Amino acid sequence: MFIASKLNEVYPLRMKTLYEKIVHKKVAIEELRDREADFMRLFGYCFADNTTYDTTKIVLAMLRTGNLHLI
Repeated sequence: MFIASKLNEVYPLRMKTLYEKIVHKKVAIEELRDREADFMRLFGYCFADNTTYDTTKIVLAMLRTGNLHLI
């Protein structure tokens, strides 16, 4: 459910929500992260440093401040 929300939802689940409301603080956050990474490696998911959303935020911020000039 956590992985699917990251790929398909406009507002995906946050780790805090998973930790507090789904596993009710019975599994450590570090273990949740490790399990998530294991699952993604198992299915060959490619980890990206930045998402399209991250890149868009950076470009828009640069345009607003004048640090990026388009041709």
